Amino acid sequence: MVLLGRNIETFKRQLNMLGFSYDWSKEISTSDPNYYKWTQWIFKQLFEDDLAKYVDMPVNWCEELGTVLKCIGDDAVYKILSNDEIINGKSERGGYPVIRKNLKQWVIDIPKYAEKLLNNLDKLDWPESTKEIQRNWIGKSIGANVDFKLAGTDEKITVFTTRPDTLFGVTFMVLSPEHPIIEKYASKITNINALRKYREQAALKSELERTDLSKEKTGVKVEGLEIINPINEKPLPIYIADYVMMNYGTGAIMAVPA
Repeated sequence: MVLLGRNIETFKRQLNMLGFSYDWSKEISTSDPNYYKWTQWIFKQLFEDDLAKYVDMPVNWCEELGTVLKCIGDDAVYKILSNDEIINGKSERGGYPVIRKNLKQWVIDIPKYAEKLLNNLDKLDWPESTKEIQRNWIGKSIGANVDFKLAGTDEKITVFTTRPDTLFGVTFMVLSPEHPIIEKYASKITNINALRKYREQAALKSELERTDLSKEKTGVKVEGLEIINPINEKPLPIYIADYVMMNYGTGAIMAVPA
């Protein structure tokens, strides 16, 4: 705490030397117990209302630095808000490889109050262009969850679709390379090594690279597993492809090429 106090004093002295005019009576310190007791209180309310969850989620992980890094370029919001800590797939500090890796972390379940956020945008005195950006970020979609049975098991893979009427035309399913089904049924998959290698390659790419609409689509067929179309009971092949993200939707999509 002594070192932190010295750092704060040094920073304030430098700001004053630069001529910045601040009302220092409004100063706060996030390390002050009188401050963080309230952030802890807010978190407790979210947790008790089942809005704070401890989950596995993909992050940008640097093994050599032993830390998670932020990446501008994953989306427009990060381009504005985060530091450029990743450059061409490597850490800005040291130039070490950065991969996508699942780690346990606390997240706030924003979708539970997304509708309220969306509706209240109309009450804000903001430029319409700014509100439209917020609407796109919330990303409301109206559709249905469809369960596809994994052939020969009691397992179901859920797909969200805005067009359930196209189920008759489904010809295959695409999973995220990180989908847990792959490792859960690894013993049934005859080309599991090829799938793992593809997953490793996907982990080296940013979300922007993986979801770029102009890039050539790649993927690997999952040999040994099939899903059953719930409409006509026909078995269909499964593929993994890096453009399907585990942290978007259910990590699985149904393909209706026609």
